[in-house]
Amino acid sequence: MWDRAAAVAGWLSAAGCGKGDRVVCVTGNRPEILAVLFGANLIGAIFVPPNPELTGQFLGHQLANSEPAVVFVQADLLETVRRRTCG
Repeated sequence: MWDRAAAVAGWLSAAGCGKGDRVVCVTGNRPEILAVLFGANLIGAIFVPPNPELTGQFLGHQLANSEPAVVFVQADLLETVRRRTCG
């Protein structure tokens, strides 16, 4: 897990994410979420897990309200997130 978290931290830093920035992870209950949580923590970013029960406009509101610097999205949820955040 340490190696995965360090890899995520490196990727986040390379993407310009840093201390105080918010990192959202839209996934189901998956072990990969821990690498994102710990990776964000390593660089001082704030991990924001959206409510997994939210869909539609409620998910869009939560994503917009959190003002994330980076959003990780599970592949099968990508179109849903795009529709709610990109128009």
